[in-house]
Amino acid sequence: MEKTYNSEISEELLAYIENLCKNLSKLWVLESFKESYWRYSDVKQARTITNETASILPITKRPIRGFSGIEVKISEDPSKKEFGRVLSLIIQSNNKPESYQPKELQNSLFKVQDVVKEIEKQVDSDPKLSYRLCDWVGYKTYSPEKLYELQREEDSSFSIYYFFGIAEILAQQLIAHGFSIEKRNEFNE
Repeated sequence: MEKTYNSEISEELLAYIENLCKNLSKLWVLESFKESYWRYSDVKQARTITNETASILPITKRPIRGFSGIEVKISEDPSKKEFGRVLSLIIQSNNKPESYQPKELQNSLFKVQDVVKEIEKQVDSDPKLSYRLCDWVGYKTYSPEKLYELQREEDSSFSIYYFFGIAEILAQQLIAHGFSIEKRNEFNE
């Protein structure tokens, strides 16, 4: 499979993402992970549809849900169900290990968390990528530059939200490459 990526992403960040995928692959084959964490909840996606009378925000040009000219449709597409299943698997892979769990599972979960922390540091240092991955936190109010400026003024980070953005993108890419929950043991590095 040929590697393709946006040339604006640093080589260091790509290496961390590749490392995350390898660690997820190792974690998902553990029977103890399946026993301890594998729970599925249906994830539906909402899509905002606008018409010519829709109210939009002046800076971001995004529609404002709840106003006239805006309609929200909830996806019932079966492919979205698979997306929800894969997204749940990825998010559960970043759960905190518990002391009663087998050491192998604890170590695998810690490795995933360590890589996620490194990715979050990388994303936090890039204003545009940071904005893209946490765009649901303040994106309707601020431009990317202003959001990044406010983040720095408050000496805060939105890194807690990055993993959800990364997980969503990763789930989409895994499905696009033929990943299946049922055959995840066969889908390795």
